[in-house]
Amino acid sequence: MLANAERAQLLLMYTSNFRSNPKPSDRTKVTLMESTNYLQVRTVIVLVQRLCAALRICLQTFIGRLLLRGLGVRYGVGLELNGIPVVTLRRGASIQIGEHVLICSDRNTGLGLAHPVILRALAPGATIVIGDHVGMSGTTVVARSRVEIGAYCLIGANVIIADNDFHPIEPEGRRYSYENIQTASVQIGENVFIGANSIILKGVHVGKNSIIGAGSVVTKDIPANSVAAGNPCRVRRHLNELGNVGLAAVPRN
Repeated sequence: MLANAERAQLLLMYTSNFRSNPKPSDRTKVTLMESTNYLQVRTVIVLVQRLCAALRICLQTFIGRLLLRGLGVRYGVGLELNGIPVVTLRRGASIQIGEHVLICSDRNTGLGLAHPVILRALAPGATIVIGDHVGMSGTTVVARSRVEIGAYCLIGANVIIADNDFHPIEPEGRRYSYENIQTASVQIGENVFIGANSIILKGVHVGKNSIIGAGSVVTKDIPANSVAAGNPCRVRRHLNELGNVGLAAVPRN
């Protein structure tokens, strides 16, 4: 217990400090006001950033749709363009894009992109078909015959899908020749997930619901409801083998 003299001295010190310094409640009010102002400014900045991003996407979608329409590309309602894709459409070829498709060519994505989405139909009669609700980021799709991507597919960053070899196999004149190029159509089934940096080569059919691991090189058909990966890409397991991860209920052929 403090003696009376010590109590009196402490009370005197507290009173002196109280008179010479702002009240504790005033300090608290200042701190709260500063915090409130910071939060308000922070909120405004976030809202402005989101608004600018939304306006940018709207502008890019508007310009991109005009570009696609001018090139003769057919697309459905709800097409969203995040960034402007690179499109080549030869006379007599066609590119068809379904409804509510997302084509992301902006590098500000989770993984980042090496380049914008590239869609090239390089020969008369060549066809690229992209189904409804497909999402693709920095994807390259090149057709001399036919490339078809089913509805609800997810195509990761920098994936390449090509139905041809681009140059002839014969060594004579390979550098400058565009004749006798081997071509075979590619079909990606519905609801397929292709991981980043994978390559789908000519003549491949990927069955519905399958997953292609990142960095895979797919040279042969992959059956439906499979998980495949590697170079060359091989089936590693089937979705119904994954147990309680929410994939066993995927419809099977």
